[in-house]
Amino acid sequence: MANQRKRLGQFYGRKPLSYVATFDHVSHKMNSQGGQAPVVLIKDIVLVDPFRRFIQPTGFHDFELCKQPYVVADHTWVNFTKQWFKLEQEALPGDRIYFTAQVERYPINRDDVLKQRDEIWNNAKEANDQLYQQWRSRSKANPGINFSASYNDMKAEQQENLANAREEQRNISLVDFSFSRMRDLRLTKLNPATKNIKRIKYNYDEYERLGYKYTFWLATRSTKVIKWLQNKQGF
Repeated sequence: MANQRKRLGQFYGRKPLSYVATFDHVSHKMNSQGGQAPVVLIKDIVLVDPFRRFIQPTGFHDFELCKQPYVVADHTWVNFTKQWFKLEQEALPGDRIYFTAQVERYPINRDDVLKQRDEIWNNAKEANDQLYQQWRSRSKANPGINFSASYNDMKAEQQENLANAREEQRNISLVDFSFSRMRDLRLTKLNPATKNIKRIKYNYDEYERLGYKYTFWLATRSTKVIKWLQNKQGF
């Protein structure tokens, strides 16, 4: 989990709060039925009050105004729900958006995260095997040493290695946080670099008629804008 999303996790299970974030692009993910579900990548997510002023938590239910933005996540994916169709015009990469939402928790089952946790444990077991082999070699070479004391020392070091490995694994959480029940979506600042791009309005009727063909078109469109911004070529 990104360190900043640990901040987002502190609001899990609490009432909806307000945020400002940077819109990046539309994409799709596999849903539980094996189909495609439209999602949006948002970045640089900041906690604000309903007047879009920066705030930070001072207690479980208390907040105070602050001068510097309190970033709760460097990025996260959110569902492209019907609320997005209520925007007055489409969001383009680099736009700032305001919304209210609850924080949701979901399990992490990515192979890279699971592999990282397995490697921690396997490294600890390998280190313990080496400790045992070293103790065994010393015992054979020095038959006069206190067998019981040296064995107990070796076992204690092995137990410490396993305890440290468990602690490292706990630091790689198998849950992450994002947003649910996004409401009151608004565009608060348009990316000035996109001023010459003619924006459309999201069309829910087209989405109902075409399904994911429509959101795939939106995804292609936002990806094209990103490439245009990077290369400054014609859109």
